[in-house]
Amino acid sequence: DISVVASALARSTTLKVLDLSNNGDRIGDAEVKLIADALLSNTRCKLQELFLMANNIGDDGAQHLAEALCHSNCTLQELYLGHNNIGPGGAKYLAEALCHSNCKLQELHLELNNIGDDG
Repeated sequence: DISVVASALARSTTLKVLDLSNNGDRIGDAEVKLIADALLSNTRCKLQELFLMANNIGDDGAQHLAEALCHSNCTLQELYLGHNNIGPGGAKYLAEALCHSNCKLQELHLELNNIGDDG
């Protein structure tokens, strides 16, 4: 259950890498919101790398992650979102987050999504 992982992430002060890749339909937008909320709430979070490849994350999930990236609590430096269902709208949210002064992201992977030329 992703809520258990999110709850632990909200309290973790040592975790630096979290890999939730290859969960298919079990991790979608609602589950990503739980992860993003955990990143926002943890003032002592040390997470630097988040792997969410090959799940069912769409534009709403990308928006939740983008909001977390803009928050001062967020310490993510690498975000892996390849092989999901992110479209042009989700790519736009993430691009805007990259321009935010609080964003610490150095690597963003979006291969094999549905972004197209408009994203």
